[in-house]
Amino acid sequence: MIKKLPLKDKYTKDELLINDFLMKYVYENFIEELESLDNPKEVLLIPLGKAVEEVLCKLKEQGIIGENQILTEFPHPYGANVNRLIQFEQNKENMIKLIEEYASFK
Repeated sequence: MIKKLPLKDKYTKDELLINDFLMKYVYENFIEELESLDNPKEVLLIPLGKAVEEVLCKLKEQGIIGENQILTEFPHPYGANVNRLIQFEQNKENMIKLIEEYASFK
């Protein structure tokens, strides 16, 4: 059973995955928008934050998004995320590698 949570501005990754309303939006709107693009399997998706990354990874597991379409480990740019520059530096090499892999599959 999926737990219902109240609407709010920010969600943790676990809250986003179990929220009926938000996941319904993902399945009914986001996927439709993505598929309306030219060559949707060739689009590089850059999730801004772990919650969105988890949702995209779930879609990848379901075969909706391709294996190399998600730029993981990208920090949320929100100014209150005081660790964003540190996270970016720590993950920079992995992100470069992911982008290079993505480019080679296009």
